[in-house]
Amino acid sequence: MKINNNIIILSLETMLLLSVACCNCSCLGRSHYQTISHNKLSGETDFIYFTSVDTGYMITHIGDHLYDSIRCTYVHQTVDGGACWGKVDSIPGFCFRKYSYTTHKNIVYGYMDNGTLDEYWNSYLCLIDLKKHRHKVRDEAINGPGDVFVLNDSIHFYVYKYKKNVRPILRLDDELNNLFCGNDTLPKSIKNISYNDSSLAIITYDNKMYFLQSDKMSEHQIDKDCNGILISGNDCFISYWGNKEHDGGVIRHDCLSDYYDILDFPNGYEVVEILKANNDSVIITRTKKDVCGWFSDDIVYSTDKGNTWKKIHLPDPITSIEENSCYCAPYLYIESTLFNEIYKLRIE
Repeated sequence: MKINNNIIILSLETMLLLSVACCNCSCLGRSHYQTISHNKLSGETDFIYFTSVDTGYMITHIGDHLYDSIRCTYVHQTVDGGACWGKVDSIPGFCFRKYSYTTHKNIVYGYMDNGTLDEYWNSYLCLIDLKKHRHKVRDEAINGPGDVFVLNDSIHFYVYKYKKNVRPILRLDDELNNLFCGNDTLPKSIKNISYNDSSLAIITYDNKMYFLQSDKMSEHQIDKDCNGILISGNDCFISYWGNKEHDGGVIRHDCLSDYYDILDFPNGYEVVEILKANNDSVIITRTKKDVCGWFSDDIVYSTDKGNTWKKIHLPDPITSIEENSCYCAPYLYIESTLFNEIYKLRIE
């Protein structure tokens, strides 16, 4: 593998003195950090994904989505936990969209931009096979990209405008062939989404939760300002923001009924958002609290379905955490927009 010297990894161990936020939240006194960074020749980080402690992938791009005449997307791979990285694929002429993608069977499904603009960005459906180092970009432009998810081994794309000024769901096979409209009963306004092999959960901007399982749809109204969601069996964990009346926190909702309970989440957080890095074994949130006029960032997580919580305080300069993240036990990989870097934290 050819090593790209433009990508380097630095490691340090930091002792963190953390205060206990509430009785059910314990604090990790020591965390191991690794900082993955690269110079501008390697471009902006769009995606991070680890399949094991040693093997991981990163997608970057150079050029602007709209204004630069030269743009290219690169795929990098590490086989030693991030000590060295090498370029394994490149997609010239396109920029990968970092906010609209999903991963299924080690293949990334999402959108590419080539700099053209109509009413919305013109984007192209794409797949990037991480292990086989190949990619595919569909020729047909999509005017207005939305969320991407997988259900019953079919790839689904929400789009803002397609054909008749509606926002349909486009369904394709795993090679992006045989495009046709998918389930038209799903809501057209999505705030966040979570899925597993057979179920789909959606949070909308009017704080409704939709749960689809075996072609049966249920609808539930949530009386909080919801933002993130995670499916775990028949339960959905939903994060919500705080306001003047209450702090932010997490709800556990029984998707087969209207029953839900507010979990005993640590106090004092205004911003609580479930990260997309989660899976059935761990609930991970990024949080913010106002400390003397400054926001303090923490990772708060649970390994027992929300019964107890632990937190890792993120000292400067680990701030402005991106949604792009990956959990591959025992590590959480998060992106900082402030420095365009990836941080590796041990979840215990």
